[in-house]
Amino acid sequence: MKLLIVSPYFAPSSLVGAQRMTSLARYLADQGHEVHVVSLTAETMERTTDASCHSAPPDGVVMHPFDLPVEKANVFTNESARVMAFMKVLEALLKQETFDGILMTLGPFFPLHTLQKFSREYGLPYILDFRDLGSVERIRHDSLGSYIRTSLTEFYTHRLERSAVKDAAYVTVVCPGDVARMQKAYKIPDDKICCIFNGFDEERLHDMMPQSAEEGVFKIGVFGKFMIYNPAQGPMILKAVDRLRKEGINAKIVHVGVGREDVLETVKALGVAPECYEGLGILDYKEGVEIMSGCDMFAMDYVHPTGLGTKIFDYIHLNKPTLVVAPGNIHFADFVGQFEHCFRAETGDEVYAAFRKVIDGGLKTLDDSVEVDRFSRRHQNKHFAELLECHFARK
Repeated sequence: MKLLIVSPYFAPSSLVGAQRMTSLARYLADQGHEVHVVSLTAETMERTTDASCHSAPPDGVVMHPFDLPVEKANVFTNESARVMAFMKVLEALLKQETFDGILMTLGPFFPLHTLQKFSREYGLPYILDFRDLGSVERIRHDSLGSYIRTSLTEFYTHRLERSAVKDAAYVTVVCPGDVARMQKAYKIPDDKICCIFNGFDEERLHDMMPQSAEEGVFKIGVFGKFMIYNPAQGPMILKAVDRLRKEGINAKIVHVGVGREDVLETVKALGVAPECYEGLGILDYKEGVEIMSGCDMFAMDYVHPTGLGTKIFDYIHLNKPTLVVAPGNIHFADFVGQFEHCFRAETGDEVYAAFRKVIDGGLKTLDDSVEVDRFSRRHQNKHFAELLECHFARK
């Protein structure tokens, strides 16, 4: 199979949004498929994300990078410039190479503007992978009233996405709850859509050096965003740790990821002991997982109605007890409910009680019977490969 992947954010970017297609491209190349990737240049990725690019693109993958012009104040001018930049590189590539199909991951969404044109012109089937739900996320209900309440831009975007979905060979999303949302918005039949998780990235953890638990310290690991998804309830985790410390338990949160400065401000505002929180900022994925491996349990806060906090897969991989501060009526609550020692809390007392259950019960695992590999990127990539071969492989 000769596949073209359109993924604006890709290696050398190390951000979460780039890893899904980077991992898949590596897997497919290792399986003997010819993989080409259209992505932004490292310079453009750094400029648009404020994050350095230092990971190596996969071996055996042919890269076709392109730049985006510097952003202007006018949103319409920006979008038009992005569309033209992508159209130029795609048109040049399709004039030189013949592919069996295109896999486009979204967002950003500007590549959609020209996808159908080239698909028809070159007879190319395509699959759409919605990492983000675009206008479905912004237009909460697929109704006339919702359209009226949105801007003309959103209305146009929704129509563009609906048309692209209609012509797609297949559609994938990253969260089980998003399947129903996409089906409702775009009238997608059951046999044309599925969920493929993100998963933990075992390829980047081959030479990982796990850390041992620190004697005399009860460490609660937070990997990723903290108190960003749920700023109202996230501080309850800090308060519960402070309560444990006042009872003589040397507990602290070890945080790797986004939100460090905001959490430090919250620590001051709440008046909790500074020792409750150790913020390490954003680190390389492997280094972050190594630090998390030395923790006694994990914690996260989440409120999205249909999403999954991506770092839950790293928690499953490390298989430690986990606290989730989240309402019970969201899909994430259903997902984590399958694990024996994943404790969901909505109040400060429930957060504290979960910590005590782990400490007093000497709990060491998330679930003794969990099939860890089922939540790996390798497992998800195998699913993706089967799907691509079904729709794109030469007859």
